[in-house]
Amino acid sequence: DAALATEQWTEADRSLRELIEKSSGQPASREALLRSGLLNYRKGNYTEAATDLERLLALPQAENNELTARYWLWRALQKSKSDRAARAADDVMTKFPFSYYGLRARIEQGKGTLEWDSTKAKAEKVESKIWVTANEKLAWEKVQMLLKAGWVEEAQAELKELPPALRAEDRAVRSLVWAAAAGFVTASRLANDGWDEKSDLRRAPFTDAAFPREFTDIITTQAAARNVDRDLVRSLIKQESSYNVKATSTSNAYGLMQMIPPTAREIAQDLKLGTLKLPEDMFVPERNIRMGTYYLSRMISKYQGNIPLSLAAYNAGPGRMDKWLRTRPTLKNLASLKSSKPDDELWIDELPYSEPCFYVKAILRNLMLYRLLDKGRVEITEPIWQFSQVKEGPKN
Repeated sequence: DAALATEQWTEADRSLRELIEKSSGQPASREALLRSGLLNYRKGNYTEAATDLERLLALPQAENNELTARYWLWRALQKSKSDRAARAADDVMTKFPFSYYGLRARIEQGKGTLEWDSTKAKAEKVESKIWVTANEKLAWEKVQMLLKAGWVEEAQAELKELPPALRAEDRAVRSLVWAAAAGFVTASRLANDGWDEKSDLRRAPFTDAAFPREFTDIITTQAAARNVDRDLVRSLIKQESSYNVKATSTSNAYGLMQMIPPTAREIAQDLKLGTLKLPEDMFVPERNIRMGTYYLSRMISKYQGNIPLSLAAYNAGPGRMDKWLRTRPTLKNLASLKSSKPDDELWIDELPYSEPCFYVKAILRNLMLYRLLDKGRVEITEPIWQFSQVKEGPKN
């Protein structure tokens, strides 16, 4: 890792080869094969990169690395002008259709156009019929009563008493009930499970359960005040908290945009909000979104409008990102680079921190899907994440 992080390519290659052979069949070997494939791609050794990645994909228990490996295998085969590149792209789209990389493959296939397939499907009525016990029937009645009264947390507790949703239609309908109870984590999982089984369920209102539009007025106002794309804020909230107002992470990040106490206090001082009461103040949507959007705008300004880099800093912290960038001479101009070409986003998968690597791609995926769901069909321009010019907004 140290050799990779400091671009000592020869030493990194030697260490990776040694790890691959010594840890054969172990998680460390699979990770080393992925890193070796990315390193060979970085060095322009596309045939060797493809070999590493295909070797990884042939191993058992490679699921955690499969999407990344398949995507860069496709790109390596493209660079090699291999006849197998088109098949590799199809594999990415088929196996991971709503991932960032799956959507990128669809964009290329559509020659710059992305279309939501379900807009052509019939919007047939979907029904869910389940057998319930007397206690489960009572729980359902309580759910309806509590939702009418606006007691969403209590409604969520009663929803857990219902029998499991087994059919695709049952999951889709249940996702709407969970969404009505503001349980968007469960709603999203159920909606995704439903439409993975039956593609004609990939339409409203089930897509709304997976991609909420809660707090739209607040988000729109704060995004406009900071010259940040509204859909970027929505996408970040979905990834950070799944729209759970009281979300609390293991690192004590709070609320919709997951503010940690030191950052929250710093922002409160910038915005002249006075002394914060934590965590309670971070569970107030208006305040959390105002502070989170302000902080996001600061990251975007710091990294000169490079959205993926700004998101990585939002998640990992600008200090950690700056430290990593200083060790990577080839990335010294990354902040000023306004490009989403594959080679210019290789750094995302080279990050030594697993969480921001996944995080950045998840938000870019959310960003494209929110746009797509709103419009049904979008023309993608380069860079694909730069939907609007971002400028630093006023501090208060």
